[in-house]
Amino acid sequence: MCTKMSPWVGKAMDRRADHRRRNAMLDEWEKYKWLQVGTVVDYHSIIGGPITKSAMVVREPAQRSPGGQWVCWLRGKAGCVSCDAFSSVDKRT
Repeated sequence: MCTKMSPWVGKAMDRRADHRRRNAMLDEWEKYKWLQVGTVVDYHSIIGGPITKSAMVVREPAQRSPGGQWVCWLRGKAGCVSCDAFSSVDKRT
């Protein structure tokens, strides 16, 4: 027995999936929106490890790379760096 799905059902499923993807991206943006131009951060070459270099300045805001990773650029550092490799200078104690 072969049942065929209505094209309307398929389109509704596509719209829902697109909505979930968009919401997930916005939730991730909320996590990284504090990384704006001029923000001073501590850089960790090993994510979650000790501070490798402190008081580095963000030169490009957080952006999502084509691979889905959130990255940004720092002054004095070649290339982009994962946003998970930063901690706020304000959170140091």
